[in-house]
Amino acid sequence: MDTQNIETEGLMTAKEVATFLRVPLSWLYAKTRLAAQNGFPVVKVGKYCRFIKGDVLNWLSSNGADHRE
Repeated sequence: MDTQNIETEGLMTAKEVATFLRVPLSWLYAKTRLAAQNGFPVVKVGKYCRFIKGDVLNWLSSNGADHRE
């Protein structure tokens, strides 16, 4: 995790990321549960999931086109 990205971009909530990606919140939570397997970039803050926008964009560019569900 790049702390520079956190400082400049801040953290996004699951709802914000789902809206940004235009996917159901349930799809996003499924990805976070399988993050270790699929490499989805999630930051756990206690029981909460947070996301760095740059990391999500990087994941999308390297995985999004290949793994359509």
